[in-house]
Amino acid sequence: MNKKPLAKRSVLIVPFEELAPLIKECIGAGKSAQIYPRGVSMRPLIREGKDSVTLSPAPARLQVNDMALFSVGDRYLLHRVVAVLPNGGYVFCGDNGRLYERGVPHAAVLAVVSEIKRAGKPVRLAGWRYRAYLRLVTLRRRARRFCMRLLGKKP
Repeated sequence: MNKKPLAKRSVLIVPFEELAPLIKECIGAGKSAQIYPRGVSMRPLIREGKDSVTLSPAPARLQVNDMALFSVGDRYLLHRVVAVLPNGGYVFCGDNGRLYERGVPHAAVLAVVSEIKRAGKPVRLAGWRYRAYLRLVTLRRRARRFCMRLLGKKP
């Protein structure tokens, strides 16, 4: 059995600031876009250089645990909703982060994550493994906040 090696795919790395207008246009037209996020804030779920996410138009209201792409000043972040504020804003935090983005208005939300691909294979966002992961992330976040308060530091 003679297997032919797979052709290496070419990857063009473009700064997100240059892609943002195109993604906004795509999402605004009701389509989806696939990106390869950079950074470590959503680890271990999303790994830089290995995993991709599909962005879709955001619903009228986000819920806790939704992952969204939003802008804060001139930065674009992909984080999870940890709280919905009564005034219509959100509190975001990365799964691997300890810093919260508080009071983010819905107008700053560009899109939500509708699919994650780990090494090219889709992650089931409705399965028991994903729900268990969400619980562990929540427990880790609470434990980290508790420890920071014990140490007298601002969480």
